Amino acid sequence: MHGQNLINGDFETGSLPPWTTNGWVVDTVNPHGGRYCAWDTGGHWIRQDIEPRRNSLITFHARQPEQPGGMTLEMLYTDSTVRQVFYQPGSAWTEYWQDTLFDPRKQLCGLRFRGRQGGPAGDTTYIDDVMLLQGGDLGVAGVLSPTGDSFWVGQRIAVGATFRNYGTTPMTCWAWAHFWHEAVPDEYWDSAWVSLNEGRSRDVWFRDWIPQFAGWYRFFISGDPCCTTYRRVLVLDSSGVAERDFVQPARTTRLPTVLTPLHPVLARGRSTVTVRDASGAMVWNSRTDGAALSPGVYFTEANGRIDRIVIVR
Repeated sequence: MHGQNLINGDFETGSLPPWTTNGWVVDTVNPHGGRYCAWDTGGHWIRQDIEPRRNSLITFHARQPEQPGGMTLEMLYTDSTVRQVFYQPGSAWTEYWQDTLFDPRKQLCGLRFRGRQGGPAGDTTYIDDVMLLQGGDLGVAGVLSPTGDSFWVGQRIAVGATFRNYGTTPMTCWAWAHFWHEAVPDEYWDSAWVSLNEGRSRDVWFRDWIPQFAGWYRFFISGDPCCTTYRRVLVLDSSGVAERDFVQPARTTRLPTVLTPLHPVLARGRSTVTVRDASGAMVWNSRTDGAALSPGVYFTEANGRIDRIVIVR
């Protein structure tokens, strides 16, 4: 990890430059460190452009006195694309490390923070001690396994990727694989030590992953330390397989057990059933008419969480 080229990230000059903004100010109101911090009321932006670089790690502190909080960090690239990450700081200072959304094939050229707008009275956001650290150039050129989007509980799944040195000098560093469940405590991670000359690639295999619970897992494979590929994968429980028709929910009952084959009908009560595919896209809703779904893997949603796995054959 090399030094940063972000200037005045701690605002200790007592002014904003080289940051630019349409509403943020520098003040001495309860800074995280030193004498100064920056704050905003009303959802404005603050931005700093930097010398283009391939791979970086951002760390910063934020707080929002009026709760619930909400702010965004936008990463700006030389190809004019923008990647946005949402945070919910507490009323006290919270430290964040952003190392998962950088693409080693892109050149980062700026950072932009946006405060909150439309929250409780005040809408005040504070940031301080912003640092941008240069990471290595080991990136993920492609995922070898898993390549699918859905798996079974207890299934043994190979985990591997092709790593590439996108830099101009030889390098040796760690590569990582990481899965974690979005709702229950089930987590996997493994690492491998990788040495590559500039411009060269290598296939790396990690130990197998065996998911223990049904539901959504987040899947990361990372280079040094933040050239990362990310996606969500769905793990299924075999109890979701059966041979029945979709049953219309009664007005006063909970969401029904949805089995296969699935024949959507118009629901005439207040209950609403949403059916999504393995990518999370809605394919049917019980308040609308719909034809029978094509064969595939689906799930029903209750209060934003998986209610029942559906296999359509």
